[in-house]
Amino acid sequence: MLPVFVRRARSLGVRTDDLGIDPEAEDVTVTCARAREVGDAIAERAKDPLFGFHAALDMPRGAYGLIVDGSATVQGEGASAQLAIAPTAAVLHRTPAGDPGEPSCITVLSQS
Repeated sequence: MLPVFVRRARSLGVRTDDLGIDPEAEDVTVTCARAREVGDAIAERAKDPLFGFHAALDMPRGAYGLIVDGSATVQGEGASAQLAIAPTAAVLHRTPAGDPGEPSCITVLSQS
């Protein structure tokens, strides 16, 4: 998602060259902490605390599907039992409705 954020930021005139994210990259591997740092820096520079939300609104509906891996446990018993899922990895995959110029797969959570 970071290349998408960088492209949107640049289109708004926000400086991103010092963040180390290639806006044309198909795949970017960073830690969750680094992703937050970059996202926070872009939001601050854009003076938009909801930058990620606004970036998502700019994408066509159905452009990406979220796929999440995780481990699940059952909490409680009987009719009140609930399934708790702890995500371990997640990716966004571009759907046929998505822009072919955008990345086909974006890691949003990794086990690293």
